Amino acid sequence: MVRIAVCDDCRQQAQDILTLLARYQTERPRVEMHTDNFSTGDEVLDNISTRQLADLFLLDIIMPGLSGIELAREIRDLSDKAYIVFLTNSEDYALEAFNVQATQYILNPVKEDNLFPALDKIISLLERENDDFLLVSTPERNIKIPFSSVICVESIQRKLRIYLTDGGSIFLYPFLLRKEGACHED
Repeated sequence: MVRIAVCDDCRQQAQDILTLLARYQTERPRVEMHTDNFSTGDEVLDNISTRQLADLFLLDIIMPGLSGIELAREIRDLSDKAYIVFLTNSEDYALEAFNVQATQYILNPVKEDNLFPALDKIISLLERENDDFLLVSTPERNIKIPFSSVICVESIQRKLRIYLTDGGSIFLYPFLLRKEGACHED
């Protein structure tokens, strides 16, 4: 499931983007998508604080309050894994988009021929990322840890500690570990 957050203060442009996303999903039925629509950057941040971070953010840049660039900085503070695509009327912010590692910069009006290839690329990257992860269950939630983020796993008196590349670690007690299916060697 690809989680997409659309943020545009212009209702018509937001509706056009949502229509394009619906068409994209119709043409690619194997792609499961969930889309949330927001009209301000603050709404996006509120949503992130109460729910899971989206995989892809489609952001307008020029908005009242928090701009798309400022919102992208906030998103980057939370994750370097989320994909950001700017959909805007202005060419003026293209260089700033690089500073927040935007995947794409698309000028309005957004059309199928420029949005769909960007979506294809991002979804392909997400599918590859989702294939290589460790799923860890905690009482609060399930955590997907990309194998590329794991430095090592240490066993201490039947407890596990997973050391991560960001300097953090996750400590697991035996009752939280579940065996799903039999182990086998290829």
